[in-house]
Amino acid sequence: MTRRRLEEAILAGYTMGLGDYIADDSDHDIQSRLASASKLTLPLDRWGIYSLQYCPNGENLAVGFGNGGIYIVKQNGDNFKVSELTHGHRKGLAVMSLKYLRDENGLFLLSAGAAGAVNVWDLNTDAKIEPLFTLEEEGNEINALDLSCDCTFFATAGKDRHIRLYDATTMKPFQTIEAPDYLTMDEISVYTGHTKRVFALKFHPEENHLFLTAGWDDCVKLWDKRMARNAKKSIAGPHVCGAGLDVRGNTVLTGSWSAKRSLQLWDLRAGTLERNISYPHDIKAEGEFLYCAKYVTSDVVVAGGSGTNNACAISLNADNVLGVISSAKPVLAVDTCKAGKHLAVAGSGGNLQVASFA
Repeated sequence: MTRRRLEEAILAGYTMGLGDYIADDSDHDIQSRLASASKLTLPLDRWGIYSLQYCPNGENLAVGFGNGGIYIVKQNGDNFKVSELTHGHRKGLAVMSLKYLRDENGLFLLSAGAAGAVNVWDLNTDAKIEPLFTLEEEGNEINALDLSCDCTFFATAGKDRHIRLYDATTMKPFQTIEAPDYLTMDEISVYTGHTKRVFALKFHPEENHLFLTAGWDDCVKLWDKRMARNAKKSIAGPHVCGAGLDVRGNTVLTGSWSAKRSLQLWDLRAGTLERNISYPHDIKAEGEFLYCAKYVTSDVVVAGGSGTNNACAISLNADNVLGVISSAKPVLAVDTCKAGKHLAVAGSGGNLQVASFA
């Protein structure tokens, strides 16, 4: 595929993907409970699963492994077809984030991870393939990647704490929001960049220019991609160690790696805590310790982590648990689409499970 063909495919794919996303994101309340999950064994499970991403129509689930491998799981009712996109290798590094693209000719996939590169993959062949295009971030380990709501930009963040924005139509860098120098600590304020590793990045689903980041420095920062340096707002509190960040309207959802009060809702405008969401755990558990959290609908969230080695779907309005997916090891990734029609949970040791709200 030529660069021009790639640009056209990506732009067309983003447009279609956005339409599917809006249709998929209907905010009807889920009245039923989570159905029993199907467990899948994948060839690279021993490396652990670090990222999950459904395509907009829910037909395919991309699975990113700790050795750099990526598999695609296609579901048809109770049947699953598993295909290899790339096997990774023994010294490979984890795929931390995955995002689908689509055009009239099929599907494409963005992947990013600890190797410090963003890859574009063509999913329209069963053969093992090389990336169509690669963007290198020298010296970085990418922990998070997301697309703007109009699908014309994407951003990455990770170990070096810089936030890099790319023009999705050209695949060229747009700008870099540089993190403060943590050695000199000069000119650091709540409006400058992160002082420790960034693990989560999320564009606002309605405001094209706005996105959020969070990580080890116990805060969530709100950015406007039109502003070259300073954050618009900083919310103090969440200790985010994975994909534990989401946003709906003016409410931010965070999942923190903390023993208690790990699942929380924040007022984006005021930068204050709205409420703590009870995350169930028994007295034998050492704590909650969440790695990931995501909205299913505006009323339902799903989160998981290492404190209880499970993922829970929770109704915000009723303040009750709709279902629990237990795992043998820590849950590192969750994803959902079509307002809960598809839900995937995975983590250390693989342990991929898929379910839906019956």
